[in-house]
Amino acid sequence: APRDRTLGPTRQSGGLRVGVLPQAPWAMLDKTGSWMGFDIEVAHKLADDLGVRVELQRVSWLTAADDVAAGAVDLVPGLWPGPRRALVVNFSPSYASVQVTLVAHRAKVAGLQALADYNRAEVQLGVLERGLSDEIAHERLPLASRVPFADAAAQVQALQEGRLHAIVSRTPAPEMLLRLDPQRFTTPLTEPLARRSEAFAVRRRDPDFLAYLDAWLRFQAESGWIAQRRAYWFEGVDWQNRL
Repeated sequence: APRDRTLGPTRQSGGLRVGVLPQAPWAMLDKTGSWMGFDIEVAHKLADDLGVRVELQRVSWLTAADDVAAGAVDLVPGLWPGPRRALVVNFSPSYASVQVTLVAHRAKVAGLQALADYNRAEVQLGVLERGLSDEIAHERLPLASRVPFADAAAQVQALQEGRLHAIVSRTPAPEMLLRLDPQRFTTPLTEPLARRSEAFAVRRRDPDFLAYLDAWLRFQAESGWIAQRRAYWFEGVDWQNRL
């Protein structure tokens, strides 16, 4: 049976076990092999305010909610609520959001301007295998040919080389690609394919912890801390020197 890790025992134990979902710039390893990123900063700030140390444990997108429910970790930041996840964990209020966008190879998609233009079998769409981009592509562009990639670097390289018409990518990668090479890349649709909220996933049966997270997130939003750190990781590039 999972250990009973409510707010009180967490503070008494002196440690907050945080599940880490690797994805730049939310969470990534720096040159020294230490975790860095927006969600890592959020986890450290939360632990500091609770008066405990943070214990980072890598988890996967497929099992993150189940890891929380089983008591393997106390919470996972940056997880978007969904019907299946909500069956096994509770979610804090949202503290940020991401957009899932179509980024196209400009020369390959001349004349393709509407969503329906990309929902055809001859359109090659790069997605991250079993990730959010794959899920959204399946929902919004079910007829397109989805090409799975194990990591974002390989996905972008295939687009650069013209082996794909477009990729389905989440904030902030589309913005970064357009800044990198606006002559080659374009976002042809006027609206993102989807938007997803980011929240903390926590175990059930702990209303005190959920209430604390609600108050903590309101305070950090009103103080401007969340917006400031979000801008650093998602709009700036200084942190890339640490990779």
